[in-house]
Amino acid sequence: MTGHCCSVFRHPVTGKVAPWYLTVDGKFEHRQVFPAFATNDTELEVQAVLAGQVMGQLASFSAASYIRAKRLVPVLLQHMHARIGLRFLLPNRTAQPMRVRAFLDLALARL
Repeated sequence: MTGHCCSVFRHPVTGKVAPWYLTVDGKFEHRQVFPAFATNDTELEVQAVLAGQVMGQLASFSAASYIRAKRLVPVLLQHMHARIGLRFLLPNRTAQPMRVRAFLDLALARL
């Protein structure tokens, strides 16, 4: 990543920069990147990568359609790591609004 213009995601509440998560020699590592671009907006980060301005470590659900359309090319595949998971947290209750159930069903089908 040294010598490349990279992007990082900055947490919107804490302002903390997320490291890049990698697998190196079979071990999980996180690397701090000195970014050319930092944002707390995932779509803006995707657009910066699509514009060829930076390399980014994008979530698969953000990049998948662009990869399928051959607008993005994955690199460093041998170092990819599924460190960050997407979780849905709900209050503990038996009655669930239909709109919440519909959203979960859609998200599970797409992700």
